Amino acid sequence: AAAGAKDDAFGPIDFGLDLPVPAKAPDLDVVADLCSSMARVQDTRELQGLLERTAKALDASGVIVWMPDGPQGSLWPVLAHGYASMSLSRMGIIHPAADNATATAFRTKSVVVVPAEVLASGAVVAPLISSEGCSGAMAIELREGGEATPQVRAVATILAAQLATMF
Repeated sequence: AAAGAKDDAFGPIDFGLDLPVPAKAPDLDVVADLCSSMARVQDTRELQGLLERTAKALDASGVIVWMPDGPQGSLWPVLAHGYASMSLSRMGIIHPAADNATATAFRTKSVVVVPAEVLASGAVVAPLISSEGCSGAMAIELREGGEATPQVRAVATILAAQLATMF
């Protein structure tokens, strides 16, 4: 048979080595189980494990919950997964008027996406919204372009809303 004939079971190879691998969508069964676990929290010591599960559900390299030190106070990292404790203490505080994704999500009460760059991960920052307003923000550092998918943004919003009920 001639080259490229129907005998070629695989067909031509058509992909670029420099193209990013599309991020997989979060498993909704895992997310549903995580939300159910969040709803049953009785002790704040359970939150660390739930943050770890949040990172796994979103294939995130790190998650940080930022909360203000008063009604309009500066944002502090109060809970984190995926970061060394020393790096958390070096992050410092974020003024709510600052020009960054965490402050913007907190101030505007909307999800903010930080696109990945060549040497930097992307992120999604979701506000912690409850009936009493915005109580903080959850910043999620994502691998492999996950911040670009609507599913990841939606799940981050769902998990932040569930987390907001605890603060």
